[in-house]
Amino acid sequence: VPRGLSRGELADQARVDAFDQLADRGALAVEVDLQRSVETYPVEGTTSEQIFLSIDENGPGGPDGQAVGLTRLQSGEYEYARDQDSGRCVVTGLSAKLTITVPRLTSPTVPLAIDEKWRDYLRAVTRHEEHHAEIYRAAVDRVADKLRSEQPFADRSAMQAGFAAAWSAEMDVAEQENRDFHRREEQGIAQEKADVTRELRRVDGEIETLAARLKTQQAEADRVRYSALLAERAGLVERGLWLH
Repeated sequence: VPRGLSRGELADQARVDAFDQLADRGALAVEVDLQRSVETYPVEGTTSEQIFLSIDENGPGGPDGQAVGLTRLQSGEYEYARDQDSGRCVVTGLSAKLTITVPRLTSPTVPLAIDEKWRDYLRAVTRHEEHHAEIYRAAVDRVADKLRSEQPFADRSAMQAGFAAAWSAEMDVAEQENRDFHRREEQGIAQEKADVTRELRRVDGEIETLAARLKTQQAEADRVRYSALLAERAGLVERGLWLH
């Protein structure tokens, strides 16, 4: 036994040394457990109009109103270790729950063309929500990094304050990233809608001209072109509906 240290003091020193080692490990790694779940809401319809009416009626409520899909992150929780002698604390783990909500078409029979469009649309919605999930995941990782760099904390109160500050700051960043992502997506959709509107105006103008001509003469070429324009117009309207 080293001179000047009792067995009790040696035991106390051993506990401090053990916590220091834990604190060192904590400074290197805060384990992140991000639990993911997917929820769906029912959508019915056998036409594009019916499907999107059902989405509008049943979609989840988001921060900007009714949504097609939604990704939510519940407030995180942490696990920690505390040194009984000094009161110092280290965060050892961080957990949070991520829930993604997307539509699910429940109609038993759907025309093949509508079913194919629905599958493409659902893939696009899912990709959109997965991007939000990635934003939240990165934010939770940044919280863990920030806690890792700040510990060991002087006491439990300092640790709680450190967690609250890190979580709030990184969630603010995540929400801004989500808003920026939505703005970019909306700009792209708005451009596509503008393209559809421009094409509809062109087709409607040609239909009007042909309709007037067909009142006075029944040229076969005009009738064929008129039918083709009506089909093109229906396709444009359908395309616009799926830019929901």
